[in-house]
Amino acid sequence: MGSSITHDLVVELLNGTNLKKLSLVKASMSSPSFSLLCDYVEGSRSLRVLDISSNDLTVLQMRRFLEVVEADRKLTDLNLSWNRLMDTEATIVPSCLDPANNNNAERHAG
Repeated sequence: MGSSITHDLVVELLNGTNLKKLSLVKASMSSPSFSLLCDYVEGSRSLRVLDISSNDLTVLQMRRFLEVVEADRKLTDLNLSWNRLMDTEATIVPSCLDPANNNNAERHAG
């Protein structure tokens, strides 16, 4: 999926959907698109499963997203595998996604 298509899709999601599961694998997500996705996840009342694997996302890009996920706790399954989450700031990933910190959700990071 191209970056502009992903951006347009996320903009449409913000117009209101009742999705329970969203898969954006290899979606070539740009920083603006990912920021919009954060807005969507934060405002969604129905989203429970999110797969954003293989998007080459970095820890710096993920910072706000992880704060949204940690504060909200609606997601029951989150796939972050095959992103660039291993750098000097990677310690924020395990603390935000540690299942011991959330009794209601099983979360995955890779």
